[in-house]
Amino acid sequence: MFKYIFREVSIDFFLSILLFLYCLGIKSLSTGIIIIGYFIFYYVILKRKQLILDKFTLAFLFLFSVSYVTISIKYNFISSYEAYRIFLIPSFFYLIGLNIIKDNQIKSTTIFFYSNILIISLFLFGFFSVAKSYYEYGLTDLFMNTEQRVVLIPWSDISLNATNIIGYFCMSLSLVGIIFFGKRKKSFIVFKIFYLIIFLISILSIILLGSRTGLIIFLISFIATFIVYIFYGPPKKEIKLIKIIFIIIFIILLAYAISANMYGIGNKLFGSTLSVRLYKIGIAHDLRYKAWEGSLLGLLDYPFGGKRSNIPLNYAHNLWLDVGYTAGIIPFILIIIFSLSTLKSYLTIIKTKIIDVNIKLLLTGIYISLFSYFFVEPILEGSFILFTIFCFISGMTKMYSNLSVSATKKMVRKVYENTLVR
Repeated sequence: MFKYIFREVSIDFFLSILLFLYCLGIKSLSTGIIIIGYFIFYYVILKRKQLILDKFTLAFLFLFSVSYVTISIKYNFISSYEAYRIFLIPSFFYLIGLNIIKDNQIKSTTIFFYSNILIISLFLFGFFSVAKSYYEYGLTDLFMNTEQRVVLIPWSDISLNATNIIGYFCMSLSLVGIIFFGKRKKSFIVFKIFYLIIFLISILSIILLGSRTGLIIFLISFIATFIVYIFYGPPKKEIKLIKIIFIIIFIILLAYAISANMYGIGNKLFGSTLSVRLYKIGIAHDLRYKAWEGSLLGLLDYPFGGKRSNIPLNYAHNLWLDVGYTAGIIPFILIIIFSLSTLKSYLTIIKTKIIDVNIKLLLTGIYISLFSYFFVEPILEGSFILFTIFCFISGMTKMYSNLSVSATKKMVRKVYENTLVR
């Protein structure tokens, strides 16, 4: 296990510790500024590294931050604290992600290592929040209240809506794909066991918290990783067929166990907060749909934002629409272009044959889970740390995709030259 992690010498362990603390929410703005300061001092001044900028994507992200902050300040929507972090952290985190991977080789260990640091630290924040809330209030009073689901965060007496806490579980929920379909390697078995543990804890947490969002993230991540495995995984069709049959049988048996109430599973599940919210409130009647419609139409009536669109909620519950609802069409377009650019890098990795299938499955889970969460929740106002982590991962993905394309071209050129020699 440790040989698999540490064989790549480019891993910066001090940066890893800082990222770990940042995701745990320990003075996030101060920790984020320390990360930026460390990057500038160590990489730029001491190592004199020639920075990779990716001018196109970085420019759109930076312009988005500038325009969003400027317009939000004009409307008095954000404090100076929020303005500083939105202006500084996303662009720098993208830049750091770009530059922490070596620019002379393609190895999966660096991106694998940092991705796991982020998944584990975010999971621990969510787990400690649920554990602290359970300890303080008990199970029934806190989690079975479908109208007011609040959770205490670990390092203070501040409480957050359960929906905000789910964001910290979203990447660990996406691990279901790599657990089922990950390539079998001796060095990877320990990771699969570890992934299974934190995945099961995350599933239990979303059931306790009654999160429909968490359930959707889990299902979409599973389907997406399954598709990637089928089309871009190992070529052995018989192995794929066996796994598909096993998964179908597992789903049928689980459905039977719930319907037959084996070991009381049916009563426990259908008496939980999640089932109450699913069946009594219902996904089809979610006010988010009207909020999306109102905020989207509002871009035509109020192109400069101002939160004047007619929506039934305080937020549009969508990263991109919330940006438009708050600050108008200019930052709305900029954040969409940035998002599409990051997706392009991810798709390049998926289609590159020389990249290990485990990395493809891991990144698929991460991207799908984050985009799913961004699609249904207010992010800049409620889960800003997740957005900055997304920027960091996007930077790594961009660099990794560039290296993979370059390596593929070299391989093709080498094969072509050998053919000519013969």
